[in-house]
Amino acid sequence: AAAVAPSVRRLPAAAAVALSVRRLSAAAAATHSGHTAHSSAPLGASARRFCAAGTAAAAAGGLNDKQMLILRKKMKHQARSRDDGLLGNYLGEFADRHADDLQAQELLDWQELMECDCETVMNLVAGYQEASPELDTPLLQRMRKDLVDSPPRNPFA
Repeated sequence: AAAVAPSVRRLPAAAAVALSVRRLSAAAAATHSGHTAHSSAPLGASARRFCAAGTAAAAAGGLNDKQMLILRKKMKHQARSRDDGLLGNYLGEFADRHADDLQAQELLDWQELMECDCETVMNLVAGYQEASPELDTPLLQRMRKDLVDSPPRNPFA
């Protein structure tokens, strides 16, 4: 029999399930009380450098084609991977319809918006919450207009 390290302790199956349920309940309670941000990790150092370089490039006249392609792919991935399914559906449809039309600054504005938690993004797009000056961008206005102008969505599609 293989030796088990002293720091590794096996729990009976029922105890392990109970512990997992308690952890999930605590995480859900923290998320709903507003103490936990969006579950995705914060931007890594390379992503921060890329976005900072993109902001500088956008201010100086634009991103190169490769950077724009990367931001468009990232936009679609971020839309699909939101925790809230309905928000993910809306963002995915928006990204599919408009990603190719967005300019460099709008793609960078999207990155800023995606750093917000799901509830904040939903409230900003729906107009239930006032946007801070850094989030009140032409992209957010475009998303609000798209929400009003588009047909009703089927949440089961």
